[in-house]
Amino acid sequence: MEYRREIDGLRAIAVLPVILFHAGFSLFSGGYVGVDVFFVISGYLITSIIINDLEMGKFSISKFYERRAKRILPALFFVVLACMPFAWTWMFPAQLKEFSQALMAIALFSSNILFWKQADYFSPVSEENPLLHTWSLGVEEQFYIFFPLFLFATWKLRLGRNSVLYIILSLAGLSLILSEWGWRNYPAANFYLLPPRAWELGAGSICAMILYKKPVRSSQLLSGFGFALILFSIFVYDENIPFPSLYTLVPVSGASLIIVYASKETYAAKLLGFQLFVVIGLISYSAYLWHQPIFAFSRIQGFEDSTAKMLVLSLLSLVLAYLTWKYIETPFRVGSIPGFKSKKMIFSASSIAMVLVISFGLYGHLTQGADWRSVGLQALSYEPDNRKLQIESWSILRELTQEKKYSVQGNAYDLEKWQYGNGDLNILLVGNSHSKDVFNVLYQSEYTSTDISISRYGVQVWEIRDAKHKLYRSDNFTSADIVMIASRYSSKDLESIEQVIVNIQSHGKKVAIVKNIFEYKQFSGFRNLSDFLLESLYRENNLIKESGAISKEINERYYSIYKSGDTKKIVKKANDQIEKLSESMGVTSLDQMDYVCSSMEELCFAIDNEYNKYFYDYGHHTIKGASFFGSRLKSVGWLDPLISGKEDNTLK
Repeated sequence: MEYRREIDGLRAIAVLPVILFHAGFSLFSGGYVGVDVFFVISGYLITSIIINDLEMGKFSISKFYERRAKRILPALFFVVLACMPFAWTWMFPAQLKEFSQALMAIALFSSNILFWKQADYFSPVSEENPLLHTWSLGVEEQFYIFFPLFLFATWKLRLGRNSVLYIILSLAGLSLILSEWGWRNYPAANFYLLPPRAWELGAGSICAMILYKKPVRSSQLLSGFGFALILFSIFVYDENIPFPSLYTLVPVSGASLIIVYASKETYAAKLLGFQLFVVIGLISYSAYLWHQPIFAFSRIQGFEDSTAKMLVLSLLSLVLAYLTWKYIETPFRVGSIPGFKSKKMIFSASSIAMVLVISFGLYGHLTQGADWRSVGLQALSYEPDNRKLQIESWSILRELTQEKKYSVQGNAYDLEKWQYGNGDLNILLVGNSHSKDVFNVLYQSEYTSTDISISRYGVQVWEIRDAKHKLYRSDNFTSADIVMIASRYSSKDLESIEQVIVNIQSHGKKVAIVKNIFEYKQFSGFRNLSDFLLESLYRENNLIKESGAISKEINERYYSIYKSGDTKKIVKKANDQIEKLSESMGVTSLDQMDYVCSSMEELCFAIDNEYNKYFYDYGHHTIKGASFFGSRLKSVGWLDPLISGKEDNTLK
């Protein structure tokens, strides 16, 4: 197979936006599409190699996996092993437990399946996950379990390349259709799992079939258009674009057009063939491996994501990538490491590394992240497993609806008519997981005994800008007097919210909007707010005080942080916009911090005297938290503006 410099250059165009996206540079809001470009390149290169070997009659499954092992495993295990000491030293038990689970999943090339169950790729918490990026390796390796066998079988059956091409086209089309259906119904599974992603690798395979034994086609127009499509998706897309979906056709088509039409004479190939791009492309795999751990551990240490710092860390990932490529990747791939030239030694070494990684991971999992390292997580009722608290936070709604899998959205029961409470005023909570939090607080307040009845409809706010959305036809919406919107508002939500208000008001409903909850900017590195406050205090004075004094100091610190106003930009932007809408459109704005904090006592409540946590992450309430906040709700008059028209909450 002839070497193509422009393909290495395309790798650089893929990896750099991914790094800069994860570094937090808003200019590269769609930088995550670099992974999709990688999938296309991978499908093209691997398919080209396999069909070449098949045509020459020398294809071997064991040889294929040996080549994959030499390409993937040395750098992967080197980076993973390098992460372990930092994880052990810097991570709290709950974090280390999740890290340990990821280690086991990585060793079995199934981290995408783990993260499907565990992590929202675009959530703030995911910024502190050192191994989240390995989900894409899981997708690739799962694809390469089946795809070589498929090609081998079709060649044995002598179906012919055209027939094989049509089969791949059909399967890729089905995968694309699945992804378009998947983001609407099962967005997390759609993002992480192989079936909705297979078409992207399939696109590269189609390019390989088209070009096999043929020169690269030359088209200034198509290759340039392909380059423009990739740039468009990098700079225009953001985290609100559903992925994968039909939107993903833009970067995938761009990469495919470059592969097929960027001959050496085209401007696109010449640009991608610049030496700097080629070098970055050569080290792109190691750069991809290094960047996420570097950023995550920096955030775990609580360092602010300043522009200068993130640029330095981005450059550091490239430096480490070069060293890894030169001294780990290349020697193992070309077989220049003494003792590692035979297939037996390669698989033996891989097996040993796999056992070491799995052993560490199993220990971390079984010991709850080695929780003996932290006295804070051994104290009284402190629950180290935030995932457990997150699942528990859905228990009220799951019990009320009798729907065991009731979650953020897509719940069939939301279309049914149901309310909880004894009041005549019906309030419908609408929004993402934060609407669940507000529901839990109202559920456990005095308001539901005397004043209100509540129900919920789970949906992303931007989705209901469509006046024909099924929310507006649901029985809960029809019977509601007030629609209360509660969410962690994304940029796409904020662009849509005015239209959403118009839609709701057109049905004669009153609207209330719950502001974004306060998010401390320097919160990075802690899986949850309560962990941050308790563990920070422990590190300073070893928690020598009584638990009541400790919880009081923690809540005083939280109040001090809140009063500093040091919140994230998206929080301030959303809350400012909600204030303006409140004045201009006659909607009521409500602030969760009014019940979280007491200005009279100068406390914001994050934990009680028994160390029960009130938050399981940056701002979501635990059941204990919702219960406590619910007990405060009527005393602070949180719903008075809706119930009695009061303008101010005087007692907090």
